[in-house]
Amino acid sequence: MEIFRAPHSEESWFFMRFTRRGRYEPTITSRKIAAYKTKQRRYREKFPLFSADITAEQQLGPSVEDAMNLRLEAARQWEADWRRREYLWWRRARAILARLPLPLQAQIRAEWKNASAPGTPTYLLGYIRRASTAAGINIDLLTPPEFAPEVVDLIGKAA
Repeated sequence: MEIFRAPHSEESWFFMRFTRRGRYEPTITSRKIAAYKTKQRRYREKFPLFSADITAEQQLGPSVEDAMNLRLEAARQWEADWRRREYLWWRRARAILARLPLPLQAQIRAEWKNASAPGTPTYLLGYIRRASTAAGINIDLLTPPEFAPEVVDLIGKAA
């Protein structure tokens, strides 16, 4: 796990620690193709009385290559969705942090900077929740923060 820090000074308001996640590059391999063909064969064997119908349906359906391409596209779409949700959670965490009193912000930033926890927005929200509760501030982390309406709409969809 590699920890990256924002290119600002440590005293900067925007200083934020995060864990960079590499991009997933799905591929089509001979093992995946063989597994797909095995899946089709097992399905035919599972219902021997209908094997002729199942075989005809499988031949009319998507080819192995088409099925693999559909899986690749689904994997790419899943990663894009995941990255978008992660981005929105970062926006939410930083917006909540910005609304806190300055001494509490400084305390949370200092703890976060030296934390051994993964640099994810979920962990940052945990630090915010713990520190704000200890300071007597009750924060609902699931309610979108009050700022630009278009961002509130985006954050609301991610929840």
